Amino acid sequence: MSDSKDPQEFDSGEPNQNEQEEIYLKKESIAEALSLGFLSHDNPSPKNLYTALEQLILFEFDAIENPEIKKELPEIKMDVVSISRGIQYFDYEIFDRKDIDEKVINIKIAKYVIRGYITDDNISDTVSLTALEQTIYFKYGPLSFEELKAIKREIVAEQINLRGGSVMSRDEYTKDQYRNAIQY
Repeated sequence: MSDSKDPQEFDSGEPNQNEQEEIYLKKESIAEALSLGFLSHDNPSPKNLYTALEQLILFEFDAIENPEIKKELPEIKMDVVSISRGIQYFDYEIFDRKDIDEKVINIKIAKYVIRGYITDDNISDTVSLTALEQTIYFKYGPLSFEELKAIKREIVAEQINLRGGSVMSRDEYTKDQYRNAIQY
């Protein structure tokens, strides 16, 4: 019995297969949102020329960490649209927001807004939301208008933080907290 192994035993292809499955699942979840009418591709931003669909793809596929995704965007978009057309049924789960880390999502969205990948400048005619709002709905699930506004405020606060400013959380703020500067 030999102590050496065949090269095939070392490289089972499993990490590559897992990566391909993860990519397909991302495409499929975006395609489901597109098929359900939660996502549009009719509103290119005047700032970056990407539609909400394209902006979400760049976000989900981590364009900041993987800039080559921009080159692959047309192919990924075609795959997503193709998958969305082929969806016969939806395995729509009740979205439990307890399972998500809102702070992490808000910081990531804020980074993409700062870098210009996600915009809030052009409302879609089909879903009546901007690309930023569609991204929020995609990540958070069903929201009321008030919840959407609150999350957008938190994302703006994170942008200020990331740019070097400081932001008070809504729990720390009270109207009488600030004193007249002349007293000091």
